[in-house]
Amino acid sequence: MKQLTIFVICLFLGTLCHAQPWLKDHTPGTPVKLQDVIDEWKATHTAEAEKESENEEDDVNYQFDRWVAFWRYHTDENGYLVSQVRTMREWEAYKATHNINQSHARTTATAMWNFAGPDGSTANGKGMGRIETVTFHPTDSNTFWVGSAGGGAWKTTDGGMHWNCITDNAYPVRGVSDITVNPLNTNSIFLCTGDKDAQDNYSIGILHSTNGGASWDTVAGLTWAPTQGVLANSMLINPSDTNTLLLATNIGLYRSLNAGVSWSIVKTGAFKQLVYSKVDTSIVFATGGPSANVYRSADGGATWTQITNIISCVRMALAVTPQNPAIVKAISSNTLWDRRLLHFI
Repeated sequence: MKQLTIFVICLFLGTLCHAQPWLKDHTPGTPVKLQDVIDEWKATHTAEAEKESENEEDDVNYQFDRWVAFWRYHTDENGYLVSQVRTMREWEAYKATHNINQSHARTTATAMWNFAGPDGSTANGKGMGRIETVTFHPTDSNTFWVGSAGGGAWKTTDGGMHWNCITDNAYPVRGVSDITVNPLNTNSIFLCTGDKDAQDNYSIGILHSTNGGASWDTVAGLTWAPTQGVLANSMLINPSDTNTLLLATNIGLYRSLNAGVSWSIVKTGAFKQLVYSKVDTSIVFATGGPSANVYRSADGGATWTQITNIISCVRMALAVTPQNPAIVKAISSNTLWDRRLLHFI
């Protein structure tokens, strides 16, 4: 049985690796060392990348770098690629021997998860889409919204079985970085346009709907031309005072005290994420600034103080929990490969 398991893992790994264009010369089912693939790519990548690229604006190494970024953390002690099947079985074995039942994990209404796809395309993997944000209805678990990197915003009212694009007839919206719904009036929806992650699809501004997404208007003072290179990344509506809104952009932090009618910049800099404390909305956290660090406000976003000083950080992501409001956790990245988990108390 053990030999059969090893064979299945090797076959899975070989098939997965063989599907990548930079591994087309490797024999399926044989172990693959990551460094060998990198060395082979470096020796031939110029000609291969130019042959595969259909967009002159694309970085010729982009797809390969993404592939390496994943597999760099999925190798064994000798540098060979390790199948995700093996990782899963090792984790199951670890849980069995360490009596881990995940009883403290957050539960969902669905005990089983099913893959919804897609898992491929006719364009060498392109066109499958990328989700930037998910926003849930405050009272209806079957209703939620997603924003895509290049395909607008979509809404489901049946738990994800069917979807309706809510931006097709609005503005020339391709990317949606964040969707913010008023918790007291779910017909009031704000969209942060643009692609906050790849940063190759800039914002045309903030859009606001007062009829659940049936129609949209621009927000005064927050309208930009794509050539300005503005990225609208994250927006919050204060659940304790829905007249107070905060917006993080790559040119500064904005604040509104009249439900978005007018805005003022409270801090300049390139900011990515905004997070409220789970128990006190006068406390707000932001990531970004002159470098990607953590900022904290104790007055609802009026003033901000930098609370970390990480050198050469390029991105930071935050998370808070109602289980212990004193804990804030962050993932920090200073290169494409290196990520560190930080724990603030």
